[in-house]
Parts: sequence; structure tokens; C-alpha cells
Amino acid sequence: MTRFNMRTLMELNHAVEQLNERYQRMCQDKGWRFLDYASSFNQRRILYGNTIHPNQRGYDVIAGLIAERMGRVIRP
Repeated sequence: MTRFNMRTLMELNHAVEQLNERYQRMCQDKGWRFLDYASSFNQRRILYGNTIHPNQRGYDVIAGLIAERMGRVIRP
């Protein structure tokens, strides 16, 4: 059972999208890399332990994305 209704979840998702846009701009301005792993989830409920937080499968997806990105960054 979730403690959020659909409207609240939609509002939270919108807020996260706005925050990610700001993070992306900040990273671009600073010359930093940004990894938007949330977009890789594509609302796949199987990757969530509850309405907000990833479960082990979700964290495995995140770890894979980080490993792939780090491999590109640190390759000689």
C-alpha cells in the first residue's frame, strides 16, 4: 500500500524532473558529468521497493550505469 495518491506521485515526478534539469545545467556550467539514472527506470515498478526508492534490482541498474560511465571516463 502506498501512502501517496496518483496526483501526489505525478507532482513528485515533476519536481524531480525540474531538479534534474537544474542539476544538468549546473554540471554543464561547471564542466562536470551528470548521470540521469532515473530516466533509465522509465517508471518500471519492478525496479522500486516502494513508491520512491529503488529495490535491489533498481540499485543494480544504477550500479551498471555508473560502471559503464566510469569506464568511459577513466579509459586511457
